[in-house]
Amino acid sequence: MNLPDNLIDLRILLEYLCDGFSKDDGSKDTILSTKIKILFALENKDAIPCDLTSELSIAKSNLANTLKSMTQENLVVSYKNLNSTKNVYYQITDKGRAVLKEYKEKITQNALDKCSSLTNVSDKLDQIIQIIKECKK
Repeated sequence: MNLPDNLIDLRILLEYLCDGFSKDDGSKDTILSTKIKILFALENKDAIPCDLTSELSIAKSNLANTLKSMTQENLVVSYKNLNSTKNVYYQITDKGRAVLKEYKEKITQNALDKCSSLTNVSDKLDQIIQIIKECKK
């Protein structure tokens, strides 16, 4: 296969492993929502909205609405940096961490249920992810 075919194939396979409705109960538990993307981005570092839009490829208006909703749900909190009062930073809360942890458990179980040999390719996936991240810069 050529590169475009491989990229499309990879995306389809990842959606199969990670996203989609459960055939058993119609659940959307493993769909990668904007909220989950934001929680994942904030898991290890606080961020300002412009960093989140570029990192996650989310439109500003969608990000603003989602952050407002997430703040009301106590998944994230906002604060101003003392050194730069212009920028509002967002930080994940304990409740947000719990939601993200639950999502990670569900997505892992979903993928393992579909492909038990995934544990054998985890290191290779890490390498592929690092290569793709380097391309993004």
